[in-house]
Amino acid sequence: EVASNEIDAPIDIKKDRPKDYHPISTTMQRQRELYLSRLSLKRFRNNVERRRNERTHQESTFDNFTIDPQNESIKL
Repeated sequence: EVASNEIDAPIDIKKDRPKDYHPISTTMQRQRELYLSRLSLKRFRNNVERRRNERTHQESTFDNFTIDPQNESIKL
């Protein structure tokens, strides 16, 4: 896990870079972004699979459901 002081640390710009050179992120920030994106994608895929399994189970439950003719004949 990346410490917050590593994320907020000023970026060390080498002296041979032009004055208008502004790096977007550090290697640690980029690694953290990649880690979090992989984690999010994994959680999303797990959720999709879980929902798909729930729907399949629910549909099979409705397929096995039968109406009792005796209860059907009762008038309300």
